Amino acid sequence: MNRACCFLLVLVLTLAFSSPVWAETGKTKAAPRDAGEPQAIRVVLANLHVLAGIPPIPKEGLPKAKVLNNLDRAVRLFKQENADVLLLQEVDFSAWRTGHVRQLDELAERLSMNAALATTYDSRGLNEPVQVLRNCHFGVAILSRFPIVRQDVIPLSPDPMKGKQGRAVERRVLLIAELALPAQRSMVVATTHLDAQDAELRRRQRRWMRDALQTWLEHHPVLLGGDFNEPLLAERETLPQAIRKKHDWGIRLQPSLEWPFLPNYHNVSSLASGKTYPYPNALVDIDRFHRFGSGMSLLHIKRLDSRGLSDHYFVKALVRVD
Repeated sequence: MNRACCFLLVLVLTLAFSSPVWAETGKTKAAPRDAGEPQAIRVVLANLHVLAGIPPIPKEGLPKAKVLNNLDRAVRLFKQENADVLLLQEVDFSAWRTGHVRQLDELAERLSMNAALATTYDSRGLNEPVQVLRNCHFGVAILSRFPIVRQDVIPLSPDPMKGKQGRAVERRVLLIAELALPAQRSMVVATTHLDAQDAELRRRQRRWMRDALQTWLEHHPVLLGGDFNEPLLAERETLPQAIRKKHDWGIRLQPSLEWPFLPNYHNVSSLASGKTYPYPNALVDIDRFHRFGSGMSLLHIKRLDSRGLSDHYFVKALVRVD
């Protein structure tokens, strides 16, 4: 082999082994991992609003093509953010209104993630007079690129899923999952979607969540992320009266209703991401992360550009587990 050929071979091998490798996501390349934080876990909180985009969902349902297009866009966003864990609310498992696209299964497969789910509404086979809610099965979910070694579902509604006259009733739950991290570490994450119209019920739901998390906190710190439907007092004072009335967002609050919203528990941290609801002109911050216990740190929070996917902005947290 002559000298020119040797030089060309060395050059090719050098380029092959030194060039960065990108995870392809269609035409979009995933961003590199966060520099300087080798133990950082990226968690994205997303009220998907069943990937309908801006509400309301039309009574005739959504075209399947629109749902699939929004699903593609959501996958690209989650890959761009290098999400390790997704905490999801209002995700359709199978529903007539969204073309029976199995949104959770699609997300889990395309993102190569493990899934835990909890049903909050199921009208399949029931007498549901509201057309957009017929044959509808949805809930909350946790997706993780780490193995899910344990999970639990805590009911947060006093009513059964089947109500009067055979109609389905939306229940609220707390979904908890323990994740097996590298280097024999573990992490507990939880997600919820609290009641949207009854402040007293939300107060009781927070108490039930606190009691449920106590058991887990005996062994692990917990990262809780969800749609809490509970704005800060300062935000409520500027809201139109119609919105305050719709969600029971009164301006006379007990101290325990301010953040951190789980009272009487020490070693709690929260970071604000900015207003998250409703899209596009968000008025309140109701999609939030809270860290409970020691051994875990909330490093950074940011609001994501999830325009056109939901009536909420998505939120990303950077978390370090010791």
